[in-house]
Amino acid sequence: MSLILIRYAEIGLKSEPVRRRFLARLVRDISERLEAAGIDHLIESERGRIFLECSDTGAASAVLRTINGLASFSPVISCSSKYNDIMECLNEFGKQRLRAGMSYGLKVRRVGTHPYTSRDIAINGGGAVISHLAEGENRVDLKDPDLWVFVEIRENMAYVFSEVLRGLGGMPSGTQGRVLLYLPPDPSKPMRKRAILSRTLLERRGCTVVPVARGEDIEEWKGEPGPGQDVRALYPIGIGDALAAALKEHRALGVAYPYDLPDVKGAHGSHPRSIPAVELYPTSGLEDDDVDACIDRFSGGEGSEKVNKLLI
Repeated sequence: MSLILIRYAEIGLKSEPVRRRFLARLVRDISERLEAAGIDHLIESERGRIFLECSDTGAASAVLRTINGLASFSPVISCSSKYNDIMECLNEFGKQRLRAGMSYGLKVRRVGTHPYTSRDIAINGGGAVISHLAEGENRVDLKDPDLWVFVEIRENMAYVFSEVLRGLGGMPSGTQGRVLLYLPPDPSKPMRKRAILSRTLLERRGCTVVPVARGEDIEEWKGEPGPGQDVRALYPIGIGDALAAALKEHRALGVAYPYDLPDVKGAHGSHPRSIPAVELYPTSGLEDDDVDACIDRFSGGEGSEKVNKLLI
């Protein structure tokens, strides 16, 4: 079984009771998604980290990239936090990954009380990583090395890794309220993509999304991977009144629209102002190219630096 170290971010900002509840939901989501993918696994958590043992690191990584609330993760090699064990682990790690002519850098993070400092590990760990090579065959580069070597020491265990793979971030699914996603008539291809991204962005914030459309428009939206799932029909009355009724029926807190910024101004009102609900436009202000890049990023692709900046 291989080991993956999983990090979360926003959950850690919550109060202790809320953090425990959200973390339990995230752990459950990870386990359910891996089980659905047929990946054998064991999962444990502690404050700040989740530890996943799995049978297939590559397949598990593909699943983890698409789970809301997960900030980043790394396939790791583990050992005890004893100084000699860490040095031995770094030596083996370097033998497997560092070749002559490659530059390298080493970063250390430490949590707990130990008879050494992070600086001790950083200084002496570099020598352990390159001990299998002749002097002068490698150089240290702490800006953009060919190989980063990360060491995370947590109490009585240490973890060595070279990759930090980015997750979707946000909040675990279902930890916030319900939101309607209105699917308009005659969807164009750009509108379909915006609807897909709108649902993804809302779910990334922990919302439970309920797609709704007029009865005659549901067929137009079927088959879409995101917004076309479980579409609910609106009552055959004026659209504003129909959405107001749907807000009450589904106990939703607001309505989201997959409109671009120029379309927002001309969009109809969703409900009478007496209904306590909000209107959301998740993709307003995004160019179509940004929408495409975000969809690629959220579907498991690497995305782009531009998208990464949009998601911060």
